[in-house]
Amino acid sequence: DSIQSAVNSLATALGVTAPTITVHNEDRLRRELQREIATAANGQRDALWSLHRAIKQAREYVYIESPMFAKTSRGGTGASDIDLVEALRQRLHDNPRLKVMICVPRNPDFALAKKPYVRAALKQRKEAVDILTAEDRTRVAAFQPIGFPGRPTLVRSTVVLVDDVYALVGTSHLRRRGMTFDG
Repeated sequence: DSIQSAVNSLATALGVTAPTITVHNEDRLRRELQREIATAANGQRDALWSLHRAIKQAREYVYIESPMFAKTSRGGTGASDIDLVEALRQRLHDNPRLKVMICVPRNPDFALAKKPYVRAALKQRKEAVDILTAEDRTRVAAFQPIGFPGRPTLVRSTVVLVDDVYALVGTSHLRRRGMTFDG
């Protein structure tokens, strides 16, 4: 109900005495706090829904440049459990003119010292690309950008273009976490 009640609840949960606070813009802060709590519990999915709609309407091409490319769902059936890789595969199946280009860096966006994460990311990327190339190898191209000869280029943000009519630019990476929980 109020910022003070949130502070009191948090202090009680931590077993400490709650400080008394006075907030002049409490209504705005309370709404922001409620949005953050909802995001922490449910994630943000605006980019996912937007991309899903654009992919379903793609006619000529889909260009994806992202630090990661993987399935965006674990295979559930919920309303927000959308797999963009499957949507791309289905669109390739339905539209024989569609071409898909995927640009991903050589190394995933994890520290190379975190070997289990890197291996998992590479495996997930290969699985996603294999799903698309199994539909039609001649209309799917996956590649890695090169900076200087012999030195891979890093990709820090995501760019998706669909038929010169849709563009998404930002940090919503093409994987489950990037499309559902990263705000």
